[in-house]
Amino acid sequence: MLSRLLRNRYVLLRNRWRAPRGRLSLVVALLGVVCALLVSWFGSGAIRQRLASPGFVDFARDWAFGLTSMMLFFIGYGSLQVLFRDAENRVLHQLPLSPRAYYPYKLWRIGTAHLPFLAIPLTFALSLAFARAYGWALATLLLALPCFLFAIVIGLVAHVVAGYGMLSGGEQLKKFLASGVGPRDSAFFFYAPAGVLTLSLSFAVLQDLALKTMLSEGL
Repeated sequence: MLSRLLRNRYVLLRNRWRAPRGRLSLVVALLGVVCALLVSWFGSGAIRQRLASPGFVDFARDWAFGLTSMMLFFIGYGSLQVLFRDAENRVLHQLPLSPRAYYPYKLWRIGTAHLPFLAIPLTFALSLAFARAYGWALATLLLALPCFLFAIVIGLVAHVVAGYGMLSGGEQLKKFLASGVGPRDSAFFFYAPAGVLTLSLSFAVLQDLALKTMLSEGL
């Protein structure tokens, strides 16, 4: 099922790239890559000046964690859009399949939709690599990549649970959570993105503490 959906998605994207608008999007994407490389290159100069300073450790950790947190923010609040407001849903929901059959595909869609945001911490890692701080570049990757994978999985799980909450009981809890700001049945969706962000940031803190221990031992 997943392979068939991915194949159809590939055909759709291929046809879209061949259109004039798709070619323009490709040019914009390439310009984004070039800009990221330029930012990394020029940023490496500032990093070289800080390498020998006593505060470089805190500088590198703060920037790696801050940029990873920014990435997690976009995933936390963007996964809802991918799951429930994707234009493909109108076609997928017409197929005679259980909603659970789409979970692997939706997980893939959340990951690919937010893949550009992974460039936020990766640009900093590349700057560290250009400055020949290879250990810190690796540490940034070890922080950002697991957090990215964790966030897209939690993004799927949390919103699926919120969706099942629409069909369950707990009317008093829904009424309290909605607090008159929206439909009672959608109350769990008001808090699901914040829950994804909270869990993802908690995981990032644990990753940061683990990397701090590794770096203190001479990564």
